[in-house]
Amino acid sequence: MSVHIGHQSGWLFLIYISFITLPTNAWGNTGPSDTSATIVGEPSGLINVDILHETLTIDLQPLEIGHPARVEAIYKLSNPTDQQELDLLFAFGSPDHSQCQVTLDGEIIPGEVREVESMPVEWTPPESTIVPDKALMPGESRALKYAGGMRRIKPYGFQVTLPPGESELRVTYLEQAKTTFARPTMFRQFVYILSPARSWSSFGGLDLTIFVPDHWSVKTKPALKRNGSALIGTFDHLPESNHLEVTLRPPIPAGYAIGKKAGMPLLITLAGMGLVACCWIGYRAAKRGRLESTGAESPAGKNIGGDLIRSLSAGAIYAFVLFACAIFYYLGLDVVFPPDGNEAKVIQELGLSDGYLRIFGVFLVLISCIIAFSLGSVGTFFCTGLTRWRQERSRDVIGGNG
Repeated sequence: MSVHIGHQSGWLFLIYISFITLPTNAWGNTGPSDTSATIVGEPSGLINVDILHETLTIDLQPLEIGHPARVEAIYKLSNPTDQQELDLLFAFGSPDHSQCQVTLDGEIIPGEVREVESMPVEWTPPESTIVPDKALMPGESRALKYAGGMRRIKPYGFQVTLPPGESELRVTYLEQAKTTFARPTMFRQFVYILSPARSWSSFGGLDLTIFVPDHWSVKTKPALKRNGSALIGTFDHLPESNHLEVTLRPPIPAGYAIGKKAGMPLLITLAGMGLVACCWIGYRAAKRGRLESTGAESPAGKNIGGDLIRSLSAGAIYAFVLFACAIFYYLGLDVVFPPDGNEAKVIQELGLSDGYLRIFGVFLVLISCIIAFSLGSVGTFFCTGLTRWRQERSRDVIGGNG
């Protein structure tokens, strides 16, 4: 019987540890809200034209206050033939395209919204982007989903009359980054699609500059050199990747990061030490009962009531302590370190939230504490009975030898 109970306790403890760690691993699947992914990138339609050089500047600093990013692409073109008509197609800008402009040698080119039956293959965005190592908290995935929930594509088309020789095509527009809710600071993602440029006649090189908010953690693909608030890259040819990916996150308070990284190991340690303490209470109760005993034989069930009350009390205290610590770990840190003013403003404007994150976390904490109560009570009661059984066996052996 004792071996059977021991095996049950072991399985319960493993299940219990799994429940403690489950909220951290599963939170990413409980639905924190995010905004739609956006499609921006190189234009389609630059055929029979040499692109001598491209200068691409992406200013992501406005993201700090919830404003859209500003993009400027300057193309140095060379038309080796006679004057030709180009039909350029862009997927960028606000839904009404009120903030985009295309100029050829300084002259504004009017455009119009185009309807497409399906999104061109070359505009396919990445499924995910990579989170900066410094911005990754326990339970968060290093690959942050991007492609899901894209808004409908309404590209903007331009008819450009390109003269012979060299020209400068300049494109400017504003575009929102994708924002994914997280505490205490949120993720931003910006993707610039390069694959349409692979259909161009030639590509002479790219100078890339991305401005990011100071002190924000940033991860890019391809890798860029950071100089203060600027990320800089120079490419003699088109990068191998079909996308320029940028993932950003505002700085996380040091206290929050320490609490999240140290909290789970401490919770697991506390769970193990608490169970050991319950067993020790059962052991000490049995030893103390023997010292206080008159030495007379007593019925086996004499102390069952007291043992049961003691075991239930130890289990309740064990569960309560773990509940308080787990709730502080899962929820308390978010209260101590709330989103700052800019983050709170963006959350409100975009209507983002945890989804079912907190409800899910509290539910699993409660389930974990119920298991803790059961483990603590069973452990205390089992150790009390086991110690008494060994005492009786030892006394019988001594009596038999006498």
